[in-house]
Amino acid sequence: MHTLQAVPVQVRVEELPSLFPLIMELLECGSGSVKVSAVEQMEELVTAAPLLVGSHLPTLVSELLALALPPSPLKLRKASLVCVGKLASLPHHVVYPYKHRVVESLGVCLDDKKRLVRSEAVKSRDKWFSL
Repeated sequence: MHTLQAVPVQVRVEELPSLFPLIMELLECGSGSVKVSAVEQMEELVTAAPLLVGSHLPTLVSELLALALPPSPLKLRKASLVCVGKLASLPHHVVYPYKHRVVESLGVCLDDKKRLVRSEAVKSRDKWFSL
């Protein structure tokens, strides 16, 4: 997964149909550092391939919100919240059904003991509130 970061985004987008299931699987069952890499890849894919990401939104929202909570490591919680914030930039009709659920879940992250996580939760929640 770490070597995938060295591949240009345009090449990843072309190979996306075969890479996307792998990234989704790593979000569910990878180790801590692998999950961070998978979330970072997903961040890039939100802007590079919004239609594909939008088609997997139910699973993706659930996974990212679960990763944003303790006992996940700090870096993973922060990366998950950044990615959740980027999901709000997808077309309105795709993300709006998840607005209430995401805003509620992000409210829990506002009570995190780490300031970096709380700060990212506020930014992401603000993006979802503005839908």
